[in-house]
Amino acid sequence: FGLLSFFIALLLYLGYDYSRRPRNSTLYLIALTAGLALTHHHIVIFVFPSVVMLVLHHRKKLMSLTKGEFLIIPLCGILGLTPYLWAVIAGLRVTPITWDDPVTLSNLYRLISRADYGSFQSGIVYGEHIQSRLLQFVA
Repeated sequence: FGLLSFFIALLLYLGYDYSRRPRNSTLYLIALTAGLALTHHHIVIFVFPSVVMLVLHHRKKLMSLTKGEFLIIPLCGILGLTPYLWAVIAGLRVTPITWDDPVTLSNLYRLISRADYGSFQSGIVYGEHIQSRLLQFVA
C-alpha cells in the first residue's frame, strides 16, 4: 500500500496546490496522477471528492478555460490509464502467467474492475448472493 499512499498524498497535495495557486498545469497533473492511481488501486477513488472540492474552490478559473484547455484535462487522465495497455500487450504474448488474459474486452473489463479480487468479500465463506455479502459488513 506504499504506492497507494503516495498517490493519495500526491493527489491531495496537487489539489491543495491548485486551491492556493490555480494553474492549468496543476489541473493536468491532477488528471494524470488520478489516471495512474486508478491503474494501481481502485480504492483511490475515495480521495477524488476531496480533490474535486479543492479544485472547485476556484470555479471562476475553471469556467474561464477554453475548450482546448478543458479537453486536455480528460486526455491527461486517459494518458494516466495507459499502463493497462501493457496488460493487453503482455496478454498477446506467450507468457507463463497472464492476469485475467486481457486480450478480449470482457477480460480487460474484468481486469480493470478487479472482478477476480473478491471485492466486498471478506472470506470464501460468503456466497454470491447480495444478502450473504451484506452480512460481511457485520462481520
